[in-house]
Amino acid sequence: MTVPDRRTVAHVACWLVIGAAMGWLALQLLGERVGRFVTPLQALTPWVVPFVFVAAVVALAIGRHVAAGTGAVTGAVFLALVAPLAFPGGLPEAAGDGALTITHANLLYSNPRIEDAIGAILTTDADVFAFSELTPEFAAAIDASATGARYPYRLVQHG
Repeated sequence: MTVPDRRTVAHVACWLVIGAAMGWLALQLLGERVGRFVTPLQALTPWVVPFVFVAAVVALAIGRHVAAGTGAVTGAVFLALVAPLAFPGGLPEAAGDGALTITHANLLYSNPRIEDAIGAILTTDADVFAFSELTPEFAAAIDASATGARYPYRLVQHG
């Protein structure tokens, strides 16, 4: 059995890194259509970028131009995705002191005092609310109350 030379090992390693980065890019572009587990993984995307560029440079150094080009294009697409997050431009000025208040409330499925809970929610004067155990009855009561008018934007995820 012959041992592969270093260039062959480096070439295979480059393709493994580039292939993994291309798979990661596909997950990034498909997003939640693939599954909920993808969203936390997408946060790691900026850490993938250096690896794909290193693989492209190594591939170029050993004369593997197809691998180098593929890695460079994959890295460029990653940079196009990451750059707006790293260097946001044109953001509006924050209102007030720029602080964001987030309130979480466990509404309890069997809570008979929906109106009291909604009143307590309004007293927090939060910018964002997160609810646990939100029933359809609670959601309808919130929509019909002053809370619903004051907070018209929402995302409801069941499960």
